[in-house]
Amino acid sequence: MSSVIVPSSRVLPSIVIQDAEMGRAYVITSDDLASFKTEDVWGRITPGTATFVVGDSDLLSDVSAHTQTTVPNPDVLVEMPGSGESFFIDSASLNEFAVDLDTVPNDFDGVAFVMPRAVALFEELPAPPAADLQFQC
Repeated sequence: MSSVIVPSSRVLPSIVIQDAEMGRAYVITSDDLASFKTEDVWGRITPGTATFVVGDSDLLSDVSAHTQTTVPNPDVLVEMPGSGESFFIDSASLNEFAVDLDTVPNDFDGVAFVMPRAVALFEELPAPPAADLQFQC
């Protein structure tokens, strides 16, 4: 388990996932994210699933060790431990939200994540939008 600093929230946020290696970002509104709610979390996770946590405790949340992905088009799991909700987005559905990495608005109102890749460097990313940022240490 790794500890990361995450925003405190019980409201389903809009999210952006920046993927420097692929040169794109995925911008997902809270309404769109809600449509991916799932009860079958463990039945859907594979070694190619990237996991992100929207925390609601003081400052820290535990992120499972299965967060680093080496597949080009991973599935994504967004977890909200405070509400017990999970949202699973398969890679095909995730690609529907893809935009060029440089086109993410600086005033994005939501939570920003970085796709945890073994070869992507934090320095390769453009300045993050005006939102909280989570990354794997």
